[in-house]
Amino acid sequence: MTLKIKILFILFSLLISYFIFECSRRRKIRLKYTFFWVLMCFALLFFSFFTPLLDKLAAFIGIYETTNAIFIVLIVCILALLLDITLIVSDLFYENKRRVLKAGLLEWKLEQLEKKYSTCIGK
Repeated sequence: MTLKIKILFILFSLLISYFIFECSRRRKIRLKYTFFWVLMCFALLFFSFFTPLLDKLAAFIGIYETTNAIFIVLIVCILALLLDITLIVSDLFYENKRRVLKAGLLEWKLEQLEKKYSTCIGK
């Protein structure tokens, strides 16, 4: 890996880390995702400094270029994050559906009670 790419990866990971910490400090991101992104940034920093270890990992996977190995690992991590977010959105969808049904049932019960008491008052 060339020196320019190492510097680029280091700057990129530091910039993303700063952004994530700021979002976490302002409570714009959940702690669970803060941990995930910080872990990814530290992994990128680690492999930027210790490229022989990354070369061995890339050779083990069967990738000839070290930088491609970094991108593949990051893509796999992002896919894992997308799967987690998909599961959260699915849970929210079903929770929303349950709440809408419950609200509809409560509205129907309220209408029934209003009819019952309006006929009692009207007599």
